[in-house]
Amino acid sequence: MIHFQKSLMLSQLSSMATISAIADKEDKLPRWANIDYFLTTLERRSLVHAKYRELLIRKFFTARIQNFVPDTPPLVSVLWFSRCLLRPTRLQY
Repeated sequence: MIHFQKSLMLSQLSSMATISAIADKEDKLPRWANIDYFLTTLERRSLVHAKYRELLIRKFFTARIQNFVPDTPPLVSVLWFSRCLLRPTRLQY
C-alpha cells in the first residue's frame, strides 16, 4: 500500500500547470495536518485546565459547607479562594 501511494505522487506529473499546483498543495498538506494537530492539542489542554479549575471550585465549596461555623467570618477562606481564581491560568508545555 505504501509503495502504491509513493508511486502516485503528483509531483512526478509536473508537466501540466494545474497538476503542479495540486502537487504544491500536496506538499503543504502535512504542515496543515501538524497545525490542526497542534490546535486540537491546545484545545484539549485548555479544556483539561477548565475542568481542573471547576473541580477545585467544587472542592472548595464542599469543604466550606462541611466546615461551616455560623458565627465565624469567612474572610480568610474567601481571600484565599479569590486569589486562586484570579490567578491567571498558566499552560505548561
